[in-house]
Amino acid sequence: MTPEQFIALRDVFDQVIDLAPVEREARVRALSNDPAVIDGVLSLLAANEAAASKTYSTPVNAVLTDATTVKLAVGDVLGAWRIEREIGHGGMGTVYLVERSDGHFKQTAALKFLRGLPSANRLQHFARERQLLANLQHPNIAQLLDGGATNSGQPYLVMAYVDGAPIDNHCRALDLDHTQILRLFVAACEAVAFAHRQLIVHCDLKPSNILIDKEGRPILLDFGVSRLLGATALEDDAPEASIAATPTATPTATHTITGYTPRYASPEQRETGIVSTASDVYSLGVMLGELLEQCEPNNDELNAIVAKATSTTVAMRFQSVEALVDDIARFQRREPLRAMPRKNGYVARKLFIRRWPLFVVGIAFVVTVFGFSAKIFVESQRAQHAEQVALEERDRAKLAQQQALTERDAKDAARGEALIERDRAQSAESRALKERDATEAARRDALVERDRAKTEERKAVTARERATLAETGARQTSDFLISVFDSSNPNAESGDIPASKLIAAAEARVEKDMQGQPATQAALYSTLGVVQSNMGRSKEAIANLQRAIVIERNMNRPLVLAEMLTRLDLIISAHEGAIDAEPYAREALALREKFDQPDSRELAEARAAVAYIESYLGRHKEASLLFQQSLNILEKHYPNHPATAEIYATYGGHFRLNSDFDKAAQYYLRSVQLNATLFGELHPKYLIAYAWYARSLASLRRFDEAEIAFRRALELRKKLHGAQNILVADVMVGLADLLNDADRPREALQLMYEAEPIIVLAAGKVSQKQVNLLNKISGANNFIGNYDAAVKAAAEAVGILEIIDTNGQSIAIMLGNLGSFQMRAGKLADARKSLFAAYETRLARWGDKHISVIDAQLNIADLHVRSREFEAASARLDAVRGLLPTSNPLNQINYDRLRALVMAGKGDYDSAIVALEKTEAARFKARGDKSAIAWMSMIDRAEVLAQRGTPADKQRSAALAAQIMDKISPTFDPASSVIARLQKLQRQ
Repeated sequence: MTPEQFIALRDVFDQVIDLAPVEREARVRALSNDPAVIDGVLSLLAANEAAASKTYSTPVNAVLTDATTVKLAVGDVLGAWRIEREIGHGGMGTVYLVERSDGHFKQTAALKFLRGLPSANRLQHFARERQLLANLQHPNIAQLLDGGATNSGQPYLVMAYVDGAPIDNHCRALDLDHTQILRLFVAACEAVAFAHRQLIVHCDLKPSNILIDKEGRPILLDFGVSRLLGATALEDDAPEASIAATPTATPTATHTITGYTPRYASPEQRETGIVSTASDVYSLGVMLGELLEQCEPNNDELNAIVAKATSTTVAMRFQSVEALVDDIARFQRREPLRAMPRKNGYVARKLFIRRWPLFVVGIAFVVTVFGFSAKIFVESQRAQHAEQVALEERDRAKLAQQQALTERDAKDAARGEALIERDRAQSAESRALKERDATEAARRDALVERDRAKTEERKAVTARERATLAETGARQTSDFLISVFDSSNPNAESGDIPASKLIAAAEARVEKDMQGQPATQAALYSTLGVVQSNMGRSKEAIANLQRAIVIERNMNRPLVLAEMLTRLDLIISAHEGAIDAEPYAREALALREKFDQPDSRELAEARAAVAYIESYLGRHKEASLLFQQSLNILEKHYPNHPATAEIYATYGGHFRLNSDFDKAAQYYLRSVQLNATLFGELHPKYLIAYAWYARSLASLRRFDEAEIAFRRALELRKKLHGAQNILVADVMVGLADLLNDADRPREALQLMYEAEPIIVLAAGKVSQKQVNLLNKISGANNFIGNYDAAVKAAAEAVGILEIIDTNGQSIAIMLGNLGSFQMRAGKLADARKSLFAAYETRLARWGDKHISVIDAQLNIADLHVRSREFEAASARLDAVRGLLPTSNPLNQINYDRLRALVMAGKGDYDSAIVALEKTEAARFKARGDKSAIAWMSMIDRAEVLAQRGTPADKQRSAALAAQIMDKISPTFDPASSVIARLQKLQRQ
């Protein structure tokens, strides 16, 4: 029975109880057409008649209460919560200690539900308390966690459990002084003030509703009788009348719900029920007085604060909790209180207490001035006597001075003549020194001009030598390449020389023909490495660049070395991973920062190379800083340079790695626009950036725009290179990825199979490009349910990687993909071998928090579920809980799906079905309601329903399977095991 039915039942009962027994049933049926309400009222009337005949003496209200009270025992579950024990009860409800039981995380809380028959007013009370708590988010107010209703309609709410003692017991147990008590009390007041600012009056403030938790924080509880300012009291705020159980309607018992605690309630609350924020101020004042009683000695000012807070006249109290807290703060700062009479003596005394050092200094100053004046008088008398003696001495001195002046004048005349002679001599000497200095300055200027001329001559010689060296190197390189073409082409007129043959011939001759020419030899090895990289031969490219770097390290050309290191970094990063590339990128950047100009383009490019590695390794903050430093140089000094367009694209790659596809698309578009200005559309740089821009649009699920961009890029590539060029194949593969993501896997497979012979011809069957294509082919076959074809392609890719993967990074990824496809194909033994090998390799390389390792753990958990090893699956899921990245919702969806299947495997079908419905909704949100993959995710729930096995469940399972079949059959291979599973579910 729902709460609304209970309310209707009570209303009908009240209207018919006083009627004659023969009239009651007809009146009941006239008042309600709800069978549940009619049956309930008639049952209560029968109980009332039984009480009248002394065969049943329980009041009807008690019958209602017993009938509707939730009987909870330890271990019972309400929603996500398991009952541990009862921790309290009152007129409005009962409170239980509960533990979270949904398996997501562990949490202790307090669950409160309404006792007895929930009248409209009591339900309104409860709903109001839940809404008030939802609005009160404060660190010192107990937080609302959850809410709901039992199967019988009894409402409940779940709050944070506060393990602590009431504030009075806490202060008494620790024997706190008034300073410590005030600190706790003020924190509690701030929580009450926060509630008042939300227009909420607590109405029942007392020590038991302010608990001190283990960290010493006061937590405010129980807003069950609180009110919004301006709202009127509900009926249940007053004592609730009992329902008579005898024909005379004489009450035999009363069940009262008290809306406040009289000891702490304000006079107006007790007498009229009218409350305001002043009512809570009164309650806080009473509590403060009780808390301070234990402090010795008694303090008059604190007593005044308590007296003002607890004034029986509302106008005489503090007008707000903030005013109460402010007077406590004034007490702590030793300032005059507003609660104390403003008498001059009191104000002066408080001023002296606060400023006593200044008073002491003032008194000392007065004493000092007096002593100084006395000393001045005595010294004045002495000075007058000394002055008389001095005047007599002065007269005698004047006489002697006159005699001395006469003698001085005679001496001055003689000295003046001597000075005139000295000045004449110094003038002659000065002229001689000036002439000498002029001669010396002329000589120095001549030397400076000579040195400058020699420096310019050396620079000219150096420039000439460098030009000659460059000309010689260029001529040697040109001659070498011409000789390679001549020697590799016995039939020069055919024009058909395989690139691989030319490269092999060049490698064979560099070591032999370039002996004694290390600069040219290093340049040729570096060039060959770049060419081989473009052909997809990363292993050979890396070897040649490493040879070039070994030679260049002896050439004392740090910037040339930096350029070669950057080339090697880019190739290793693209083909073997950022971890192996990092040392080369960092060495190149160190050389640029030491020897290059601070605003050079090459320095900006070196910073961007390191930034990309930082981004790939998950160090996003460091990566963003380096990218910004790089762009600061390029946008200021090289705004229209190809390097700027290149870094825009690399920065877009950074955002793509972080799943920020909006910003990725923005920076790829900048690169596209700048390349179009610099080179036009028929240029490789423009087309590379354009393809990445299209990929970003696809990641944003803007499939129509992305497809237009890809097909335009494909058209331009064919026009520029011809239909059989490997770069054309790259765009075809990108378009295939888009079609696969857009739930068009069959079209995607067709493009991939068209691209495969082009890739094999250009890069060979044993190449990284072929591995990448096979990986995509296996994924597309997995999409349409052709798991055997997916396993075959993935196994072929693993075989190639066993030959070319030098560090195990790529094979660790591919083994995980192979294991996933083997699981879906039902080859669990093979899948176990692949998945565990992938996990161990990834863990050793990246650590347990890397996304690739987390994916491996989830794959193994899936294997355990399929093998019915549910405890092992649960352990794997526990290992990655809390580590799932938030940037990609699909990881969390997969985790939640596996958790649900573990629940089903352990027999908790109800929880599993609810959890699977949530994962389905999340997958549809992520992929759209037309996605075959999203629809296929519903098979798990259909199978769990079938496992639970009731006739209704089997019917629902069959209907769900039919719905899924209708949605995915256009996409899936008719021979797929998925189709077979759905057909089996429909036949049950």
